[in-house]
Amino acid sequence: MSGSTGQKQWIGKSRETNIRVRLYEELKNTGVIRLDGEHCVFEKDYAFQSTSAAAEFITGRSTSGPTNWKLASDGRTYAEWEADELAKDDL
Repeated sequence: MSGSTGQKQWIGKSRETNIRVRLYEELKNTGVIRLDGEHCVFEKDYAFQSTSAAAEFITGRSTSGPTNWKLASDGRTYAEWEADELAKDDL
C-alpha cells in the first residue's frame, strides 16, 4: 500500500537474496518504492503474490504473512481474520 515502509535491504539468509534483490531493484526502477534513510517507502500500491511475499519485503527476511500481518483495529492476524470471514460465508 502506498505510504508503507519496508527494509532498505534483505537482512535474511543469503540463499534467498537473489530473488529478493531482483524484486527490490524492479520495484525501485519502476518507481514503486524509493529510498528514505534506512527504509524504503512505497510510492505506489503494489500487489504481491502472497501475504508472505509482502511481509518478507517489509521485514527484509523470511516470514509468514498470515501469522505476522495484524489488523490495527483488533490485533487479529490475517489468518484469524480470514477464518472469521470464511465462517461468515458458512452462515
